[in-house]
Amino acid sequence: MFLKGLKDHINRKFNYVVDRQNSALQTNFSYLQISKLFNEDLFIPMTSWSISPNLILHILNDIEINNKKCIVEFGAGASTLYIAKLLKLKQLNTTFYSIESDRSWSEKIAQQLKTLGLEGYVKIIVAPIEDISENLAFKEQQQWYGQAQIHEQLKDVKEIDLMLVDGPSGMLCPFSRFSAVPILKEHLADHFSIYLDDANRTDEKTIAKAWKTLLDCKLRFVEQYAVLSTPTAHSYLPYKL
Repeated sequence: MFLKGLKDHINRKFNYVVDRQNSALQTNFSYLQISKLFNEDLFIPMTSWSISPNLILHILNDIEINNKKCIVEFGAGASTLYIAKLLKLKQLNTTFYSIESDRSWSEKIAQQLKTLGLEGYVKIIVAPIEDISENLAFKEQQQWYGQAQIHEQLKDVKEIDLMLVDGPSGMLCPFSRFSAVPILKEHLADHFSIYLDDANRTDEKTIAKAWKTLLDCKLRFVEQYAVLSTPTAHSYLPYKL
């Protein structure tokens, strides 16, 4: 009995180490792929708050393969630069909005975009955090982005076919990212994909499942993020090592 328990423990440790190694290799592969977009001497900060290279590659695949026409992102950062660069490189006829609550951070991103000649490929919307009405909130959620700024900029947008939700911060309040779908649901295209980062956390996992019910679509958990989507003709999941 002791030997069997020891063997099981060793196997679990071995599998854990192998999984960690495979995950690191996959992340390195994704980072190398997305880095090919930039030939310039460039430093893009990647912090513990940044979305993973795997998620960025997944989104870029989706944009290219499925010819996305209207993108809305919640939370400006590294993803903003990579998406804008792809739109410029491929000369895609795609509208891209990035919604950010922090004005000083949005100014940093705007300056980086200008330095890279990408300012014409994304519209940054500054929408400071404020209280959210109960009919647009979920469970204990109390705050979200400023709705007036978002409605003003997106009032005529009817065909959002890709959404990336990487904000607000999960530390803001419980279920802080929920309101993106109920507020923009009527603006979604018939065929869409929605990416929710940090879906390995309990709140985001619950949000993803609630969105699936609201949208009646497919839901897939991929590592640390979730993808909600309608059926597509082609696979755009990143290559798996």
